[in-house]
Amino acid sequence: MAKLGLLGFVLVGLITLCAADFDFREHMATKTPYIPDPVEVPPPATCKLIYINFLARHGSREPNKGAILDLDELQQIIQKFSTYITNPSYTWVKDWKNPYNLLHQGELSRVGEKEHYKIAKRLMKRFPEVLDLPQHTYCPNVFEIQSTAVPRAGRSASSSVFGFLEGRGELGASKFEPVFIFTRDKANDPILRFFDMCPNYDEYIATGQYKSNATAFADTVVGKVMARLGIAEEVYSAYPRADRLRLIDMLEGACDYDLSVMGQVNGFCYLFDEEDWLILEFLEDLVAYYEKGPGADINKLMTTELFKEIFQSMEDKISGKKELQKGILRYAHAETIIPVISALNLFDNGPLTHDMTPAQRVQRAFWTSKMSPFASNLQMTLFRCDEGMSTKFRVKLTVNERDTQFPGCDTMYCPYEQVKELYSDLLSTNIAAVCGIKGGAHQHPFSSSSSSSSSSSSSSSS
Repeated sequence: MAKLGLLGFVLVGLITLCAADFDFREHMATKTPYIPDPVEVPPPATCKLIYINFLARHGSREPNKGAILDLDELQQIIQKFSTYITNPSYTWVKDWKNPYNLLHQGELSRVGEKEHYKIAKRLMKRFPEVLDLPQHTYCPNVFEIQSTAVPRAGRSASSSVFGFLEGRGELGASKFEPVFIFTRDKANDPILRFFDMCPNYDEYIATGQYKSNATAFADTVVGKVMARLGIAEEVYSAYPRADRLRLIDMLEGACDYDLSVMGQVNGFCYLFDEEDWLILEFLEDLVAYYEKGPGADINKLMTTELFKEIFQSMEDKISGKKELQKGILRYAHAETIIPVISALNLFDNGPLTHDMTPAQRVQRAFWTSKMSPFASNLQMTLFRCDEGMSTKFRVKLTVNERDTQFPGCDTMYCPYEQVKELYSDLLSTNIAAVCGIKGGAHQHPFSSSSSSSSSSSSSSSS
């Protein structure tokens, strides 16, 4: 870490713990950094892009309060047991200090800023007819920008929009363009924070039944990590299993956050070999599958208000009601984007279970490192296509900059009406009934009594 000097970086000899073609930075579950790998299928010659719906998770972030307190505890544990660390390659661990403090808890990191800025630059080149705005032409009626009322999401929006509009304004030497970012109160955001507004979902999470076997095969990681530190089995085995597993989680966190905050790899990362990383990754996916993914119907159904807004925006563009609007850009969280991806019926080839073999695990489609890394994103882009004597509207789905066919459609550029039919059940879902909300449906999310807003380039937050 930053305060460790050279000792905290890649340790010579330990790098062999990971196979030459295995990069653990691609296997950190939802803490995986964004690694672009674009795939683009060009539209038919008769089709023109006219509208974009964009949804993104915030970029790489600082540890939150809970993680910082865990790292404080890790520092105390290391000090208490430093005499038991006998591997000479890890003597540096004895002097490790937690470099993170509560001032920046959960904030977007510099790494996260760059992730969104660079995504914006690539998307401008990919969709110039919509996103590459001429100088001085931005206004909120052309692009609606939304963020949750959480600073890291709002700052992700700011980083992204600066990428789109860099040099397009008139303020200062950088020609900054101020933008309007719409936010809603965290307690009343059915579009981007639906997971906070669903009592039935809260009850489901509170049961925790899906977590009961999630650590069933993690003990092997404990033994291997302790052996690498040179800590004898009789020392660590004297402590409860839950404490041993929690220690592994803390050590993994010490690796994760140096990467997401400073873009650096430290020695903690090499306490784990390829097998360990795949196990830890799967354990997180096993929980996420049921907590956010296709493992429970409510995870999909509670996205209904967001889907309704997305499809209504395309209807308004097609009908001419919002002829001048070019799109909506939304910035939120893993708890937003994973349910949305699941509601689209993507990345699911069967339930995840704790007794899956290693061979079965690597064949799973639900893989959060690939689906929802930091700054993960998806777009539904609307095209107007001149087909003979008629005009047809088509929609393309793009996930993490990779064009992805809608399940149930036989072409990448799917007819709009067919896409609408594919998700008709979701679009007709009653959120009050699904979530057990008393008093009926929510107010329209853009009504004045349910929203707050900010100008300039960051969202309001509490």
